[in-house]
Amino acid sequence: MRWCVAAREYEREEQDWLREQIEAAGIEEDFTLLFNIPFEQISGVLAATRLGLIPLPDTPKFRRNIPRKVFEFMAISRPAVVSDLPPTRALIGDEDCCLLVTAGDESAYADGLETLLADPDRADEMGERGRRLILERLNAENELGAYVDLCRELASR
Repeated sequence: MRWCVAAREYEREEQDWLREQIEAAGIEEDFTLLFNIPFEQISGVLAATRLGLIPLPDTPKFRRNIPRKVFEFMAISRPAVVSDLPPTRALIGDEDCCLLVTAGDESAYADGLETLLADPDRADEMGERGRRLILERLNAENELGAYVDLCRELASR
């Protein structure tokens, strides 16, 4: 198994720190590190994966926002192990397209990855549910209508 860390915005210090950690653990041959890759290349990188890991910290930002990564993995039919934070749970908690685990719990992340790797059929089914969710509900056509309605309502006040 190989791991790929793909990041759009990693500062030099963050890159160096991650490389040092991987080298210290003696596992550099198991990793591909892709830093500051252009947005339009992300889908190609993700398409070469079996599943995703989105270990978001429990911070105010992620208690309000859902990161794009969740949608990107779902759009390409890949399940992901994702930190269980309120906006993510509200959006996909009952959809069985990702495994939600306690934020910051490294054992939970590892268990989630192991669960999906051990059962590729389940992982594929979860990925397909995520893709259907994007196609049927979580897309610009559906979301923009509600946003436009809200803007019109606010403008009329």
